[in-house]
Amino acid sequence: MAERGAGIRPRTLHREPDRAAALTCSCCERFVQAPLPSRPIERGRSGPGLLAHVLVGKYADHLPLCRHRRIFKREGLDIDRSTPADWVGKSTALLEPLVDAVGRHVLSAEAIFACAAAKAP
Repeated sequence: MAERGAGIRPRTLHREPDRAAALTCSCCERFVQAPLPSRPIERGRSGPGLLAHVLVGKYADHLPLCRHRRIFKREGLDIDRSTPADWVGKSTALLEPLVDAVGRHVLSAEAIFACAAAKAP
């Protein structure tokens, strides 16, 4: 079997529908609309995938938020300067219970081991 080379799939931003499906009954003409899908940030327009992308870029790849903005603008999404910072702040608030649970789990161990790369100065 021949080895395949490495490749990359370019990511694209896409807009998710803002409205839920709306239907009208043909008998009684009653209007029925499904509830909107939940969002991580209330009244926010960013989905969980976009928030995860920004958080990974900021914390794992050390990408400044201003660079995120330029990348989004190049892809056709022109957002306000403060928007990515708001996303990060609200996302960290959402993740706080998870951070607390991980901290409790780590601190409940008999011993805590650190890797060699995490030496204190």
